Amino acid sequence: MDLPGGPTVWHCPKFIFFKLDSYGESVWSKKIVLPGADFNNITPFDAFQIDANTLKVGGTQTIYLYQTSTTDEKPLIMNFDNDGNFIQGKILEGLYGHISSMTKIEGSAEYYALVRNRIIKFNADDTILWIKRILLDDLIVPENDNFSTQILANGDIMVGGRFLTYQYTIFRISPDGNLIWSKKFDTNNGTFGGITELSSGDLIVTHVTGYSNQNRSYATKMDASGNQVWSKSLRPATSISPAYEKNANELYFAIRGYSSNDVSNVQPAVIKTDASGNSLCDGQDADIILSDANATLVDLTTTITYTAMPILQTTPEPASPLIELDQQTSTTECLLLDTPNFVKQELQIFPNPNNGSYTIKSEATLLKIEIFNMLGQKIYEVNPNRYEWSCAQQNKGIYLARIENANGIKVMKVIVTE
Repeated sequence: MDLPGGPTVWHCPKFIFFKLDSYGESVWSKKIVLPGADFNNITPFDAFQIDANTLKVGGTQTIYLYQTSTTDEKPLIMNFDNDGNFIQGKILEGLYGHISSMTKIEGSAEYYALVRNRIIKFNADDTILWIKRILLDDLIVPENDNFSTQILANGDIMVGGRFLTYQYTIFRISPDGNLIWSKKFDTNNGTFGGITELSSGDLIVTHVTGYSNQNRSYATKMDASGNQVWSKSLRPATSISPAYEKNANELYFAIRGYSSNDVSNVQPAVIKTDASGNSLCDGQDADIILSDANATLVDLTTTITYTAMPILQTTPEPASPLIELDQQTSTTECLLLDTPNFVKQELQIFPNPNNGSYTIKSEATLLKIEIFNMLGQKIYEVNPNRYEWSCAQQNKGIYLARIENANGIKVMKVIVTE
């Protein structure tokens, strides 16, 4: 919409609050509106259940000052009951910016919020216990939205994000607001994924680094003291989730990836790796280097005051599935990174499907063949050093053949039907 005396801006003076069941269906849906909000709106961020009866939502009130063509952003803490009805809310006066992450301390009514580069600890009544500001190299860190938080098992908080000169920096902070250690990545522009604490106490940090169609997703493992264990380059991607640990030797990463040969072909993907970051067709070693960051936390000197929010208007919305999947498919095949293109028919598996016996033929020397079952277990490996190789597979099923020849690597599906 066009505002008087100002540029064209997008404006959305409400948000929709959903509660979903385990099947993704709406238990209830509420439209939340700030009354009289012609040129200001509420943008929600993280939401979680602080106790048995209260849902807490962090957000921002953005007011467009059309006289000066500027905006004023103020962080909000909002409380709702389990039916989505507004209880009360507070505007944090004296803090510019919006809440970019909130994390609840397990077994406690306390939680943390990030207002850009300020770290705030609250109690259940939304009273600030302490607030710190991050400095790097004795400079106040430029405000940035791309942050993530994670509460560790011992109560420490991990904060990570993009800071000076677009570098990613990771901070480990004690519950009383003291910096334990900080590390910076020698990486450039991109987006931060998240931080995951593993059952071993080690940490996995995910991020995307690069520019335009050169973006790649990365995972870095570090120990509890911030020492680098390994870094892996996963796939070309525009975003990546925090790691999910299914068990001690099984990690999963969800990404929004694309083909390195066709950047318009953007597809979601899930990557499975072992505890060392290796997988069937992803997980190449990356040359990322971690080093100590010259970081400090300082008490914020600005006086923070609270202003009670006006009563929000809550209107029921039609109950419906939040997202319906329509003709979505999945595949267990992989798209590899940085491998030369195989021209059509350069590499063949025939017959396929087959009865357990098949031949792999290449126009370049076959250097290595590995066969994996669908559990990711390697069941066969050979180094042929010839152009053609015959294989025998006893059990019916679907397998993946990772084939390396003089021109590169390709993964192909093998189907045994009997």
